[in-house]
Amino acid sequence: MATAYREIRSKWEELHRNQQLIKELPMDIQDSWQRSMQYHIDYRMKTNPYICTNRELGALQENSAHLISLALPIMENLSRFVAGTGFVVLLADATPCALKVIGDRDALAWATKTHLVEGSMWQENLLGTNAGSLAKDLGRPVSVYGYEHFSLFAVSSAASCSPIIYHNKIIGIIAMVAPFARVSN
Repeated sequence: MATAYREIRSKWEELHRNQQLIKELPMDIQDSWQRSMQYHIDYRMKTNPYICTNRELGALQENSAHLISLALPIMENLSRFVAGTGFVVLLADATPCALKVIGDRDALAWATKTHLVEGSMWQENLLGTNAGSLAKDLGRPVSVYGYEHFSLFAVSSAASCSPIIYHNKIIGIIAMVAPFARVSN
């Protein structure tokens, strides 16, 4: 896994050194990288510093109680299905801010280590390219793999996210996220 991570990180570093290579990324990810550069995001971030306080998270969860109550049984079923694979299942609100993160013990340990926790915020203007913000902005399912993430801390992950749409409005995001080595690109 260490060798695979070095390869993914090397590819990510090359994208930041030689911005012509960004043209090799999928178009939606290219566009997001361009916006991320315009936001002047510190792409060398080693952790996600944008985590809500417990009080803020409680208020967000309370505001999304109906969404959580509907999504949680589906998330739990999906989590049982992928148990042992390294995946966590995540529910975010429309901002996106993670409201619920579930998975088996090992998957949750990895998620905690990478700050993929309840209350973590995933807005593109804060963190750069990531699947949650792209799913929200594009209004459709999106996958982002390792080096396609703009910020360093996310390079170790692969995520597939889908917006939850109700009456033509995005009310949340559901995601499956795992260490990149657990996912084929």
